[in-house]
Parts: sequence; C-alpha cells; structure tokens
Amino acid sequence: MAADVDLVTLEEAKNFLNIPLESTSDDDELAKFITAASKMLARKFGVGVPQLFSDVQQGGREHLVLSHCPVVSVTSVTAAGVALAETDYVLDESAGILTSARGQFGPGPLVVTYTAGYDPVPEDLSLAGNLQVRHLWETQRGTGRRTGGGSTEPPAGAAYTWSYRVLEIMDSFSEGGFA
Repeated sequence: MAADVDLVTLEEAKNFLNIPLESTSDDDELAKFITAASKMLARKFGVGVPQLFSDVQQGGREHLVLSHCPVVSVTSVTAAGVALAETDYVLDESAGILTSARGQFGPGPLVVTYTAGYDPVPEDLSLAGNLQVRHLWETQRGTGRRTGGGSTEPPAGAAYTWSYRVLEIMDSFSEGGFA
C-alpha cells in the first residue's frame, strides 16, 4: 500500500526500473524505497504531495510566509486563540503567503493550519521521484553501470545520496520557481 507521501506509485516505479509488473517478490522493499525517496525530496526541497501543516507565527505583521508551498487550502487561521474569517486575509497559493486584509494581523501567536503540496504531482517532480528511487535502488542493489564519456552521474554504489539528475530537476523548486 502506498504511503500518503509517495510521489510515484509502485507501478510507475516498476515501469521506470524495467521491473515486470507481474514480478512481486521485491514489491514491499521497493515500496519502502519509494516512500524514502519521496520523504527525502520533501525534506530537502519542501515539496511533495498535499499534506496538512500547522505554522505558528508572531502577529502584528502584514504578511505571513508559510513554511510549505504551494498552498492548496487554508483550514484555519487563529490569532491569540480567536479564529479569523476567510475575508480577513488573502492567500497567494504558489508563494505560500497570507496577507492581512486589514493592514496587519493582530497580536499573536498566529496559528495557520493549511494543506500544501502538488495535486496532481507535476511531471518533473514525478521524474525526480523516479530517478531518486532508481538511484537508491541501484545503490542498494549494486546494479549501477559505469558509463563512458562525459557522464556527470557517478555510478550507483558510489556513496552519493542524491542523483545529480534529481538535483538538476529540483533546482526550479528550491529557487522558488514552481512548475
């Protein structure tokens, strides 16, 4: 069963790794790699499938920058324990910024409960997930191939946690440029 954080399905990963779908002997292990790769990407780049978050921030400011984006929805905003109405703020979903509709938010602490992530997962993020799964899978299995020429990708098993290809794809996510 897929974890709620998984960027790719077991079927997608098996297709990417050229593992026949009818071969199920490694499914449990591969599912763990999918979840691990997805969590690694979410921790390092702050993106993934939609999840519920709660941020606590100081009040008295015009803008609140949320820790995760893109924001799918805001469940609640409270200031010193008092719930704010949806008309009290404006949300910039892609930037993850709440702006007070009244000039500034009241005294804090402010607690923002919201859902952030990608639904559906963009193709480049899905590719990064599959590449990271492959990198972890081949490193653990020792099935990497040395490539000739000018490859910048070290062979699997070379003790690199991140595939260079994944890092290149994820540059747009870490620099604030969302697909």
